[in-house]
Amino acid sequence: MAFSLTGCRSRKKEHNLSNSVNKLRVLFVDDEAAIREVMRIELPRMGHDVTICEDGQSALTALDKITFDAAIVDLRMPGLSGWDVVDHINKVSPETEVIISTGHGSIDEAIQAIRRGAYDFLPKPCKLIDIATVLQKVADKRSLQNKNYALESRLKSVEGPCQIVGETPPMMRV
Repeated sequence: MAFSLTGCRSRKKEHNLSNSVNKLRVLFVDDEAAIREVMRIELPRMGHDVTICEDGQSALTALDKITFDAAIVDLRMPGLSGWDVVDHINKVSPETEVIISTGHGSIDEAIQAIRRGAYDFLPKPCKLIDIATVLQKVADKRSLQNKNYALESRLKSVEGPCQIVGETPPMMRV
């Protein structure tokens, strides 16, 4: 199995993982059945909605129907590769944060992932806490983007000159 469950079986650890993250819509794409089954259980325990795909083609179909906050994509799969999925995400859903997960990772692949816009690169085997941490960072980024958008909207709604209250000579010059 390519994901480590070390330290994730205790109630306390599960509780910490599920309460530390804002809910995200996550696409998980991997051709290994055991890994998909672990993620089918663990990502919802972390508080996320998850769509699991076993190959690149089913991932493209899901991406055409649903907007995801994050996609965890294995690079080496039969048929369409993870790179094909990443390229499709960049085309149809550029706001989706891509997390590359591969058991055959090299520095060159990590560099290529970043150049293609990946948010992060997780070599297999990886621990659930590593996935939870990356997803927390995605959730934090989303939260900041939403707050920024709300503040920009408020600023736009306050249009017009700012009225300064004060009658002292320095204030009158302003």
